[in-house]
Parts: sequence; C-alpha cells; structure tokens
Amino acid sequence: MLAGAVLGTAPAFAHAVLLSTVPGDRAALTESPAEITLRFNEPVQTVFVRLLDISGRVMVEVPAGTTDSLLRLRPAAAMPAGQYLVSYRVVSDDAHPVAGTLVFAVGAAPQEWATAAASVNAPMWQRFAAANRALYFLALSLAGGATLFLLLMRGDAATLRAALRPTFRVSATLGLATAALAIPIQGGIAVDAIPAAFLTSELWRAGMDTTQGRASVAAILLLVATWRVGWSVGARAVFAPALLAVLLLTTLALTGHVVTAASHWITVPILLAHALPAMLWIGSFAPLLASLNGTNGGGAVTAFARIAPLPLLVLAAAGGAVAFLQVQTLGGLTGTAYGNTLILKSALVAVLLGLAAINRWRLTPLLLGGDAGPLRRSIGLELAVGALVLAVTASLAQTPPPRSLRDAAPSAAAEHDHEGAAEEAYAVGMVAQGKTAILSVSPARSGRNTVTVALRGSGWTGIEPLQVSAVFSLPAAGVEAIVRPMPRIGSGVYEVVGGDMAIAGEWTVKIDVLINDFEKVTFSAPIPVR
Repeated sequence: MLAGAVLGTAPAFAHAVLLSTVPGDRAALTESPAEITLRFNEPVQTVFVRLLDISGRVMVEVPAGTTDSLLRLRPAAAMPAGQYLVSYRVVSDDAHPVAGTLVFAVGAAPQEWATAAASVNAPMWQRFAAANRALYFLALSLAGGATLFLLLMRGDAATLRAALRPTFRVSATLGLATAALAIPIQGGIAVDAIPAAFLTSELWRAGMDTTQGRASVAAILLLVATWRVGWSVGARAVFAPALLAVLLLTTLALTGHVVTAASHWITVPILLAHALPAMLWIGSFAPLLASLNGTNGGGAVTAFARIAPLPLLVLAAAGGAVAFLQVQTLGGLTGTAYGNTLILKSALVAVLLGLAAINRWRLTPLLLGGDAGPLRRSIGLELAVGALVLAVTASLAQTPPPRSLRDAAPSAAAEHDHEGAAEEAYAVGMVAQGKTAILSVSPARSGRNTVTVALRGSGWTGIEPLQVSAVFSLPAAGVEAIVRPMPRIGSGVYEVVGGDMAIAGEWTVKIDVLINDFEKVTFSAPIPVR
C-alpha cells in the first residue's frame, strides 16, 4: 500500500515565479522601449498581460491563453514621455494564479498626471458600518432619551411610561440588533472580506478583537439591563440614571476619535457632556408626541420647555469643545472631509434650534389654546432632522479628524511646512485585530504620492513590527497588486514615496504589517486618486 501510494503520487509543482522584467520595476528610460519582456521560471498560461498608459488605456497586450515562460509586449509605435504600467495575471502549472504590476517611466516623470478618472465601487463594509452606526445612535437616543425624559417628568411618568413602552421596546431591540451587527461589520472592514462572508466566524472573531467589538458587547448587556430595570412593571426608575450613565460611558468612551486623544481624561468627559444632552434632546421627541395624545400634553411640553435651555447650553458648549479639540485650525475645518462633515452637522443642529424656538414661542401658545396639530407636526419634523444629525455623526465617527492626522504623521506635516505650501492629502483610519492604522496619501493625485501610515496598538502607543508593506491595486483599470516595502521614519510611522498610483481612480491600498513571526495584520481602504 505504501509503495502504491508513493508510485501513484503526482509530482508537486511550485507556484510560478517572475524572475525578471525588461524594463525593471520603477525603471526610468531615456527612450521608448521596442519590447517589454516578462520572464518566469516555468511556462505559464496568460489570463492577461497588458501595457497601460496613465489614462488606463490598454496600449498592447499578450493574447489570452498564450503559454510560454517568456512573454513579450511590442508597442506598435514609440511611447511618449510619461509613466506606464504592465499588469499581468497568469496561471502556473499547479493551476495557481500569479499576478502583479510593474511601473516604469519614459523620460522625466512629471509630479502629477492629468487624466480622466476610472471609477471603482467603494467597499460595501464602510457603507454598512455608517448605516448601522446611524441606526444604533438613533436607537440609543430614543431609548436613553426617553428614560431621561421620564426621570425629569415625574408627575406624568407613570402615564407616559405605559404609552412609551412599545416605542422603547422597538428602539431597544434596534439598539441590540445594531450593536450586535457592528461586530461582524467591523470584522469585515478589518480583514477586507467579501459581503458573502458576513455570517462566518472569522468576521466575528476579527470584530471582537477591536474596541468596537468590546463596546458592542457592553452595550448589549447594558441595554438589556436598562430595559429590565428601568422599564419593567414595578421596577424603580431610580436605577435608570446609573445604568444609563454606565451605558453612555461604556459605549461612547471605549471607542472613537475623541478617546484616542492624548489627553483622553479631559476629552472623554467632554464627549459625555455633549452626548448626554443630545440624547435627552432627540430622545424627548417621542415622549412629547405621546404626551400630546394625552390629556395633559400642555403641562409636559411647558415643563420640558422650562428645563430644556440648560441641557442645550451644555450641549453647545461641549460640542464646541469637541470640535476645537479635533479640528484646532480653520484650515482643518474648511479643508478636510472631517471639517466639512462637522459644518453640515452644525447646520442641521441650527435647524433643530430654530424649530425649538418656533415651538416654544409660537406653537406652545397654540397648544395651550387647544390646537395641538402644528406642534405635533413640528416635533415630528424635529425627529426627522434629529435622525439626520445622528446619521452625519455616524459618518464623523469613520472620518479621521485633523488632530489625529497631525499626531499620527508628524513627519509628513513637517515636510509640507518645510516646503512652504500645504499639499492636499487624503486620510483614513482603519482598525484590525485591536490595532489602528492612520493612512495618509498626499497629494492623492495620479503620479507621485507620499503614502504614510502610523500604527498604534492598545492605549494609542506606537508599535514596531518586523516589516510593513503597501499593496496598491486598481481592479477597474486592470491593475494588479503593486507591492512596496515601507521604511520606518519614526516611532510607529512608515512611509513610501513613488509614482505607483499613476492612473486616476479609486485605488485599493492594503497595508500588510508583520508583527512577529507568527502574527500578521492587514489593513485595507479605498483611496480616491484624482
């Protein structure tokens, strides 16, 4: 049996290896090459081998299905000065696909390339995360805000509690579901999985390794506790404030941009001082609507109108402090994605404040006169605008603030200041396996770019891995992986400079981090290159 097994075993073939290319990767040629060659260690079958210019146009390609160890590309005419890419995907004898891209230039490569953009669909996980977080914020505001409202409206608490119990059950259930879904969604972002892998254990494990995963578990437990203690028949509502405070502290102070600041012992209380009045404000809309359907709607509305100015003042002051800590400069407010999103949120909050003023000074007198319709419609509109505010807040949670970008990549900022002109950069934050990466691409235009990544471990401390590599690809234009090592330039900061992203479009950038001989972490993000 042993002899038969040995004799019957088919020979094992290793994967094909690209031995050499002419011209070489990142070569600068003085004149147009007559021929471009790729030499493999064994005959390979081509899926595609293409010569691309910086607009993504295929200049020449090897016919699909060609089998040879030496593949040749012969341009039909002389190539003008500029940058070019050779992207290939072949299949080796063991049926394993091998792919990659090499970049070279003819003549002096310009700093930037003016080309038409090639469009690529953005990764679905980021959209899932933003939508799920918006729904979670809405559920948390409705459930927590209703609880706070009842604590303040003790005279009508019993009647409103019964009327609001169905609303609370729906919002609490939504909060539980979105808190749970945040775990595999964060795992999908971390490992760059396909959407079909949503229910796999790998995504749940990867999500649990992040601060978002741990915050979600705490939120689930505390939502259940608040539901049981604060809203069960015969329960003492006095327990609800403590549970709500712990809920806020756990779900909002375990993850997010504010808590990653160096002085988090200051920023976290400011964040909670901003979140608590916001929760009360948005969460009060449902109880106010319920009170308008009762016999004492005017009493609840006027009572809440008397106490509302103080929470709104605290909300505005804390929100301004958070904005200053995150943005810090006028350029950070007007010249970054985070700042622009913050301006949109402020505009929506201003609309809410305008509606609140109309409610107090114009519609409440109508209510006391017996006409509750206008106030009911206005509060419904406030609820809709409040949901939009929470949606924008959810997008802010996924956009790196200017403060973190300056802290994470001080060398890049110093370089820009030294040059006397601030280049526009695109930046994104990523989390995987409990570690954070802040990726910055400057100027995010086709051609030469500086790609910087700052790696942080638990406690926002820098990590020093064995090796860091950047992998660039643009599938929409047929550009396979371009792998570049990233040298260390500072504590936990790595950088590579080059013209690899020569074609405009939405590139996929992966950062492979070899922590040690047994652990590897991969971060991935779409980078729009103009």
